[in-house]
This record gives sequence, structure tokens and C-alpha cells, in this order.
Amino acid sequence: MAPTEDEPLTEMAGKTEPRPCDLPSWEDCRDGSGVLVRTIPDPSASAPTHPISALDWAGLMSDFSDRRMAPYLDTANGDHALAERLYRRNARLAAGFMEAESHFEVAFRNAINRKMQERHRKRGQHGHWLDDPDGELGRDLRSGPQAKPNHKQPYADIARAKAQLTRRRIPETDQSNHLVAALPLGFWSQLVGKRHTRLWPDLAGAFPYAPSRGRRIVADPVQRIHTMRNRAGHHHRLPDTDVRAAYESILAVAGFIDPALQRWIDDGSSVPGLLAA
Repeated sequence: MAPTEDEPLTEMAGKTEPRPCDLPSWEDCRDGSGVLVRTIPDPSASAPTHPISALDWAGLMSDFSDRRMAPYLDTANGDHALAERLYRRNARLAAGFMEAESHFEVAFRNAINRKMQERHRKRGQHGHWLDDPDGELGRDLRSGPQAKPNHKQPYADIARAKAQLTRRRIPETDQSNHLVAALPLGFWSQLVGKRHTRLWPDLAGAFPYAPSRGRRIVADPVQRIHTMRNRAGHHHRLPDTDVRAAYESILAVAGFIDPALQRWIDDGSSVPGLLAA
């Protein structure tokens, strides 16, 4: 049987203890399911209520930089205590979004993996579709079906993921069992994006509950999710309107995969409550 990750709802129902993280990168600090190993603080936890002194604020400005803290202070009209609360809220909002995104990302890549492996078998090809014997991953509509790949990024992502698995001392003969989970969201979003439209008629089947088979109905929200994931992961300031749009995109595409998954993510998420507060 072709290597694959567990089904999305099976993964969620039976989590095991995460493996120790032995590498410093963000992606390496995920367990086999793709969920962050390090515990995310409870987003519903209330912020400290004690007032912040001028000395405390000066320390924050030194630790986090004036440039980083200035927008919060501007929004708070110079109120140090309010600016600190806004900064903490932004961190909780980022954590809540990343939790919802992690569930979405696992299900999203599993859905694409299943459909691509099914396509691979129907074409009479052996091994795993990520081996890409026909060079399809780097080819778009501007190139003919037999032309050489004209995009290098998918292959760079695969090579980087294989190198990561090698550093984790996973034998090359067993790497295909781990490769799906090791690839970043950017790789999967490329497959439904404009640059890889040639794959789309087959990939549409990975989203059986989408209202149409049009590529943009999946590609546009996935790009929105990817952008917000990068901003949250780099601890940027997150405007509520952008977070709301990205969170709604998570729910939309999750619903295209499985309506039960959409409900499960939304039921357990702190994002709606944080946005309403």
C-alpha cells in the first residue's frame, strides 16, 4: 500500500505523545501529526491585571524593540498598560490561529496526498507520486505536457524535507513514509495555485464538498491561510480583519474536505472568542 498519513479524523481522535524535538527549526518541532510539540499557552487565559510601571515598559521596549512596540502604544494613545494588553492579546490571537491552522494543514496535505497517489496508480506508475517521474510538479500551463519543468521550488522543498529527515536519522528507504508530513504548507499551496494549474482537474477531487470544481475556490483561501500562518509564525502584528478572513478561509477549505472537520475545528477554537472580545 502507498505510504500515507492517517485519515484526518483518525489523527485527531487518537493522538500519541509527541516525540522529543531535537532540531531547532519550527517545522522540526512538530510531531508526526504535524501539531506543534511545544504546548501552546491557553489563549483564554487572562492577562495580568497589575499596572505596568514606566520602568517595566522601558524594559519591554528594550527587550522587544521600540519599533515593535510603537504600534501598540499608538493604538493605546500612549497608555502603557493598554498597550501591553494589546500586545498580549495579539500573541494569544496568533496562538489560537496557529492551533486551528495546524489541524487544517494536516487534513489539507492528507487530502492532496490521497488524491495524487490515486492518480499516480491510475497512470500505472510505481512508487510514490512525490518521486514525480514525469516532472509534473514543476510544470504549468505555459509549458507543454512533455516539456521540462519550469519551476524549481517544488523540487527544492522536497530536497529540503529529505535532508531534514536524514538529519533525524531516518533511513532513506523509509523516508517516503515521513515525507508528506515533512513538507511545508507552501509546497501544498503551490499544488492548488496558478503555477500548477495543470494538476488541478485531478486535484479538485480532493475537495469533494466544494461548491464547484473551480481552482480559485480553493487556491484563494489557501493563499490567505498561508500568508497569515507566516505572519503569525513570525510574531507580526495581526489585524483582526485579516485574522478573521484567514480563519474563515480555514473553515471554508476544511469544509470542502469534510464538513465534520470544519465543525470540529470551529468548536475547539479560541479565535472567535478572541475576535469578539
